[in-house]
Amino acid sequence: MDERYRKALSVGIALTSSSGMSRLEQGRVVKNLHHVGDGVWMVLNSIKAKKFKTLYK
Repeated sequence: MDERYRKALSVGIALTSSSGMSRLEQGRVVKNLHHVGDGVWMVLNSIKAKKFKTLYK
Protein backbone atom coordinates (compact mmCIF):
# COMPACT_ATOMS: atom_id res chain seq x y z
CA MET A 1 0.00 0.00 0.00
CA ASP A 2 1.36 3.38 -1.00
CA GLU A 3 1.55 5.35 2.24
CA ARG A 4 1.13 8.76 0.62
CA TYR A 5 -1.74 8.09 -1.80
CA ARG A 6 -3.21 5.00 -0.06
CA LYS A 7 -3.29 2.98 -3.31
CA ALA A 8 -2.33 -0.63 -3.95
CA LEU A 9 1.16 -1.15 -5.36
CA SER A 10 0.69 -4.77 -6.41
CA VAL A 11 -1.88 -7.52 -6.85
CA GLY A 12 -1.25 -11.05 -5.68
CA ILE A 13 -2.88 -14.36 -4.87
CA ALA A 14 -2.58 -16.11 -1.52
CA LEU A 15 -0.67 -19.39 -1.64
CA THR A 16 -2.05 -20.48 1.73
CA SER A 17 -4.95 -19.62 4.02
CA SER A 18 -4.73 -16.83 6.59
CA SER A 19 -4.67 -19.39 9.40
CA GLY A 20 -1.85 -21.21 7.60
CA MET A 21 0.05 -17.94 7.25
CA SER A 22 -0.20 -17.22 10.96
CA ARG A 23 1.48 -20.57 11.75
CA LEU A 24 4.40 -19.99 9.39
CA GLU A 25 7.63 -18.40 10.55
CA GLN A 26 9.04 -17.96 7.05
CA GLY A 27 8.36 -18.80 3.44
CA ARG A 28 6.24 -17.58 0.56
CA VAL A 29 2.59 -16.81 1.22
CA VAL A 30 1.62 -14.60 -1.77
CA LYS A 31 2.34 -14.94 -5.50
CA ASN A 32 2.73 -11.51 -7.08
CA LEU A 33 0.65 -11.22 -10.26
CA HIS A 34 1.07 -7.54 -11.10
CA HIS A 35 2.89 -4.47 -9.75
CA VAL A 36 3.15 -0.78 -10.54
CA GLY A 37 5.42 -0.21 -13.54
CA ASP A 38 5.18 -3.69 -15.06
CA GLY A 39 3.85 -4.45 -18.55
CA VAL A 40 0.24 -4.78 -17.41
CA TRP A 41 0.43 -1.42 -15.64
CA MET A 42 1.90 0.30 -18.71
CA VAL A 43 -0.77 -1.10 -21.06
CA LEU A 44 -3.64 -0.17 -18.74
CA ASN A 45 -2.14 3.27 -18.13
CA SER A 46 -1.90 3.94 -21.89
CA ILE A 47 -5.52 2.80 -22.42
CA LYS A 48 -6.62 5.10 -19.60
CA ALA A 49 -4.71 8.03 -21.17
CA LYS A 50 -6.30 7.40 -24.59
CA LYS A 51 -9.80 7.30 -23.08
CA PHE A 52 -9.12 10.51 -21.17
CA LYS A 53 -7.97 12.28 -24.35
CA THR A 54 -11.08 11.05 -26.21
CA LEU A 55 -13.42 12.27 -23.47
CA TYR A 56 -11.89 15.74 -23.28
CA LYS A 57 -11.24 16.66 -26.95
